[in-house]
Amino acid sequence: FPSHDSRSSSKNITGTNGTKRYKEYLISQVLGFSGKSAMELEKKYGIKSIAELENALKQRKLDIKLTRIQQMGLQHHKDLQEKVSRVEITQIGNEISKILSREGVLVFLAGSYPSGLKKESKDIDILLVAKDSNKLLSKSRSRSQSYLEELVKKLETNIPLETITLGANKFLGLVKLSDINAKWRHLDMRLVDMGAFPYARLS
Repeated sequence: FPSHDSRSSSKNITGTNGTKRYKEYLISQVLGFSGKSAMELEKKYGIKSIAELENALKQRKLDIKLTRIQQMGLQHHKDLQEKVSRVEITQIGNEISKILSREGVLVFLAGSYPSGLKKESKDIDILLVAKDSNKLLSKSRSRSQSYLEELVKKLETNIPLETITLGANKFLGLVKLSDINAKWRHLDMRLVDMGAFPYARLS
């Protein structure tokens, strides 16, 4: 499973600004790519940077096959390198809450957000709390889609949402506001019932 943060280690060059600029060109910094997959691209095709990979894909001269998540990461790379403001986190949280409140789900912004100490974050952490614990349990025991899958489908029909991984209780993906100038952001969601909520809020 590809790193959600997608900011793996790299060789450094002298100076903080120089290191930052160098990292911006590394393929291993793109969501879905690891150091190993970046090395394979260099070894097989001589591709060393994001720009070279993008050009190769546009020209279609090389038989380069990317996974769905790698395609997603490359497409939204510039957006995902930027931190998300507290204001935007609040807006996205409100949008998700508006949609899922109709399903009997409470939405709480988690991570560093509740402390109010940071004006920007790397991603958006959300805790989903199912008011009806029995509904959550009955879905998780079924062979059909989980309750979280059902909620994600509701979100997908109302806001721009991309899935990286989706389990019974955890979602990793990308989200953005519906505004034409909005940018894609990392989104982590966890689903719990009312009984587990106090403990999940502390973790």
